[in-house]
Amino acid sequence: MTKKVAVLLTKDFETVEALAPIDIMRRAGLEVTTVSLDDNRLVNSAQNVPVTADVALADVKDFTAFDALVLPGGGLDAQKYVARAEEVTYFAQTQDKLLAAICMAPTVVASLGLLKGETVVCYPTLEANLKEHGADYTHQTTVYLAERNILTGQAPGAAYDFGFEIVRVLLGAEKAQAVAGEMFYPYQAK
Repeated sequence: MTKKVAVLLTKDFETVEALAPIDIMRRAGLEVTTVSLDDNRLVNSAQNVPVTADVALADVKDFTAFDALVLPGGGLDAQKYVARAEEVTYFAQTQDKLLAAICMAPTVVASLGLLKGETVVCYPTLEANLKEHGADYTHQTTVYLAERNILTGQAPGAAYDFGFEIVRVLLGAEKAQAVAGEMFYPYQAK
């Protein structure tokens, strides 16, 4: 059975943090659906790259049908993620689901009280936001909380490792290494 991943997109998302993992996940055979949180499916990234999402938020009837939820970062309105607190919480608290957040998105997850007592990563200048909500910061490209099935990523430069880690968690290290090899990317499964 093919694993399904929802990637949330909203105005001013960080281009590489969304598109690099999407590319990697699709190469690995994951069924990726991009979901616009905006009024229409055309979403402009922070770098003014227009992306047409696969579906609008209203078209998603059941987020529980997805195996993973991915939250890219960027200069986006964090309240659009906070408004999806029910879905974010569901993925953060359901063991057989993956919640993956990169850049500023882990601070939103922390603000929902979902990372208390955990050591995670986010965009380095937002470290205080994590601490404010009871999480600790570590300077790594990605951090996977295996017991919680939550993956956090640091910044745009970590987007490839973040994408490969999503594949590793959902499909295994062998698949992640194989896709990385096909892309000639120096990824090493953790």
